Amino acid sequence: MNAYLKNKPTTYTYFPGCSLAVSGHENNQSIHRFCDRIEKAHLLKNGVQSLNGIRFAPYYGCMLAKPPILSRDKSHYGILESTLKSLGADPVSWPHFAKCCGTYLSVAKPASAAKVVDQIMSSAVAAGAECLVTACAMCHLNLEIRCTLDIQIPTFHFSELLCLAFGVDDHARWFQRHIVDPEPLLRQRQLI
Repeated sequence: MNAYLKNKPTTYTYFPGCSLAVSGHENNQSIHRFCDRIEKAHLLKNGVQSLNGIRFAPYYGCMLAKPPILSRDKSHYGILESTLKSLGADPVSWPHFAKCCGTYLSVAKPASAAKVVDQIMSSAVAAGAECLVTACAMCHLNLEIRCTLDIQIPTFHFSELLCLAFGVDDHARWFQRHIVDPEPLLRQRQLI
C-alpha cells in the first residue's frame, strides 16, 4: 500500500462537501495563502473588527484532517485557530476536532450520524466552547440537523466569522438559515 501511495499521481479526489478541498491540491494550498493574507490584513487593521474573545471549538472533520502523505498537502490543523485567533477569537482544545461527522450517512442512516454528531457536540460543550467552527459545508449541515441533544451550541462556517470580522453587515440573511440560532451568542459578544 505504501509503495502504491508513493507512485500515485499528485491529484486526489476529495469529499465534495468540503469547501476547502473541492478540486484538489491547488485549493488546499490556496486556503493557507488566504489565511496568511487575513492575518496580515489584521495586522494592518484595515476595517477589521475583533471577534471579542468568542470561544470556539475548531472542527476539521475527517476530510480536512487527511494525513498529508495521502493528500500531498500540508496539514490543515491549526489554520482555523491561528486565523480566528488573529482576529480576536479564543480557540478551545478538545478531543473530537477531527472526528467524522457521519458525512453522507446522514441521509442513509440518520440515527448513526446523530450518534456521532451528539458525541462531537457534547465534547465541544464540555471543553467550554460557545460555538463550533468548521470549513466543511457537509460538516456544518450535519452538526446542525443531526444533533439531538438538549444543549447545543451554534455551528458557524469559517467564512461566517470572517465576514463578521471584516464588517460584512448582511448577517440577518445568513443567520436565519441556522437551526441553532447564533444571534444570542453574537449579541452577547457584541458582534452584531
